[in-house]
Amino acid sequence: MLIDFGAFKGEIGETRRWAWSGELPPLEAGGEEIPFAGPVEVAVEVTATGPGSFWLEGRARGSLVLTCSRCLERFAHPIEVTLAETCKMVAQEGAGGGDWLPVRGEVLDLRPELAREFFAALPMKPLCRPDCPGLCPVCGRPLEAGACGCRREEVDPRLAALRELLRDREDGSR
Repeated sequence: MLIDFGAFKGEIGETRRWAWSGELPPLEAGGEEIPFAGPVEVAVEVTATGPGSFWLEGRARGSLVLTCSRCLERFAHPIEVTLAETCKMVAQEGAGGGDWLPVRGEVLDLRPELAREFFAALPMKPLCRPDCPGLCPVCGRPLEAGACGCRREEVDPRLAALRELLRDREDGSR
């Protein structure tokens, strides 16, 4: 999505609106690509705040294809982010501030900023639904399909060595 700051006449308080719907490239996280499940809708409003300075605010929403951290199934996760940034016109490449977006020339490509916002809004542990039962820890079968019949003993892992010792003792006394 491109914002054309050249459309402004230079009057403080002048406001322009842009709306866009389209595809965005997948987000990249630790060598993994996270694709969007469809088009992303973006609506922004830009207000001139001074010579070469603008306030940009808006919303973007779409769905990302995530992998459930319990059952490992892929699912579409709706996500919405807000944008609130100061933008400043800069003459040279590399100029920019930590708390504002540089506008080189008269056009700003919002895609990198949208990618950062969507990435920051990702859930730490994505779940296909809050009550997802996950996978059997023994055989790996999805528990959504029902019980798998595996024998599972709930043993505190700190006591696993003691369990092995008792099992060896029982096997030796027979």
